[in-house]
Amino acid sequence: MMAQLMRSVHVFLGLLLIAFGAATFLFPELLGHYSIAADQSDNRIALRAVIGGGEIGIGVYLAFGNFFGVQQKSLNLAAAILFLSVGLARFVATMLEASFEFPWQPVREASIEVVLGFLAVLAFRICSSDRVEDHR
Repeated sequence: MMAQLMRSVHVFLGLLLIAFGAATFLFPELLGHYSIAADQSDNRIALRAVIGGGEIGIGVYLAFGNFFGVQQKSLNLAAAILFLSVGLARFVATMLEASFEFPWQPVREASIEVVLGFLAVLAFRICSSDRVEDHR
């Protein structure tokens, strides 16, 4: 039961990205939390397209890719690479930007992304061990 759930981590992460992408697409001013201006129509269009649309597109691939012949193993690997690279990049960027006052919000976000990335790595490993057992 647990192994079956783990194999489908990519679906959960894909739906999460679709939700965040839809929120950004519909309400680009949410990115004001990061001091990203959504005060002009050109800015809102770019935020909706690049961030909202990008997250939705990647989310659709992760959540529904196996309906188009993509193996769960590959989808979990893609999810792991995505979440780990974003999380680790956020950690490094936080260190590069940190001054005397430590920015806890980006560290919390990076921690969540890295944990989700490792969850996808674990799912990838479970899918990989399934394939080895299938070929014996």
